[in-house]
Amino acid sequence: MAVAVNTRDVDSRPDLYLTATGSSIESGDEGVVGRGNRANGLISIFRPWSAEGVSGKNPAYHVGKLYNLAAAEAARRLHGQTGLDCAVALVSQSGRDLTDPWQAIVQTSGPNAIGAARVRQVIADVMADLGTLREQLLDGKPATA
Repeated sequence: MAVAVNTRDVDSRPDLYLTATGSSIESGDEGVVGRGNRANGLISIFRPWSAEGVSGKNPAYHVGKLYNLAAAEAARRLHGQTGLDCAVALVSQSGRDLTDPWQAIVQTSGPNAIGAARVRQVIADVMADLGTLREQLLDGKPATA
């Protein structure tokens, strides 16, 4: 098992992740919307969900906003291709490019498994479309609550 510590720190630039108070608010993390505002409007007890509210967050870089919506799109695409119920979770790592999630977790329900190659391709396609998602968010689409 590998442990990554301070993955965003790069000594050649003045952009160290650790801060004087230990809080991300010193460096511009303005997650001003409260928890509970799910991107799909649901708080489902027996279905995977994120505690990250997406409304009001910066559409250019806020990983909680972008990954919630990108994961939902990946689940829609996988369902459209297979007919299986799908839930997708995307996990970031500080300092890593947003188009390259650290982990993608896919849960399906149904009689057949989805091949890993198909899942990887759908996730890659959705992440390649993050620019389009940002533009749609700036135009007020899709709905975020």
